[in-house]
Amino acid sequence: MRRMRRLWLLLDLHDIELQARYIRSAANVWADNLSRCEDLDDWRLNRDWFVWANKQWGPYTVDRFASEISAQLPRYYAAWKDPKCEGVDSLTYDWRGENNWVNPPWALLDEVAHKLREEGAAATVVAPYWPGQSWFRELEALATEVVIMPRRRDLFTPSRLGGSELLGPSKWDAVMFFIAARP
Repeated sequence: MRRMRRLWLLLDLHDIELQARYIRSAANVWADNLSRCEDLDDWRLNRDWFVWANKQWGPYTVDRFASEISAQLPRYYAAWKDPKCEGVDSLTYDWRGENNWVNPPWALLDEVAHKLREEGAAATVVAPYWPGQSWFRELEALATEVVIMPRRRDLFTPSRLGGSELLGPSKWDAVMFFIAARP
């Protein structure tokens, strides 16, 4: 409210009249696009696999890379602020003291592996089965258990399609790395 008063005083001081008006999306493309962000990297792992992992290595306390649609847990971090997320950009937060569910955008797997090595936090990381990648070898070295999930039609669903659309089998297997907490 204080900012609003300051704004009105500033407008009054400079004899500026402020009016709100509707602008069609077609005439306001840039601003309209900002309100319609689609996260192409937000994929939800099949709920059956999550439930299985949660029984094996859980209970998980926080979903580190999710959206309101793709979150597997009530507590989650998102790429963009939304009313239910606990924070934005999970990599900037401390992961220690949590049992982390980590299904990140694959472009961030190097950073995820580095964070887990540095912090020693407990996590289950979902990733493509790409053993030639440096992050894969690092996560494999940190893991106490590794489970390969064979490709199937419903292994992942994209949140941009409401989290229910099946796009067919993935072109690769996926893997879960269970990493126990270290001091």
